[in-house]
Amino acid sequence: MTVLLDRPAVAAPAPPAPPAIARRDHFIDLLRVAGMALVVLQHWTIPVLDYEDGRLTTGNALSTPGVWVVTWLSQVMPLVFFAGGAANAIGFTRARRAGTAAPAWQAVRLRRLAWPLLPLAAVWIPLPQLLLSLGVPAQPLEVGGRG
Repeated sequence: MTVLLDRPAVAAPAPPAPPAIARRDHFIDLLRVAGMALVVLQHWTIPVLDYEDGRLTTGNALSTPGVWVVTWLSQVMPLVFFAGGAANAIGFTRARRAGTAAPAWQAVRLRRLAWPLLPLAAVWIPLPQLLLSLGVPAQPLEVGGRG
């Protein structure tokens, strides 16, 4: 009989579930990829290079009559800045919700942006001198360096 009169044991409340990890915004990712692809495409198609008799000359495909319309139709930089800003705003908001201080978030972002710069600088800075020592004429290197 005592079993029927005893109060049932109360279970301890479950600990709160950790906040769900927010998924990536695929639309913003698509805008970022499309923007970068368009920038690369435009930088590949605009320069006109000619190397003749040891001289490198440069031109611009947009100087062709009527091609200036392309610049009006392919304004990609606003897209790149919008997508980058939106991605950073989303990331910053998520970091703040997770309790990350703004300076810590900024330090992580700067580290992620700076690391790819090191191998680029390690190659790009000594490259002109290396090419000169290998016999590449100075004039094309000067033209390329002005780019």
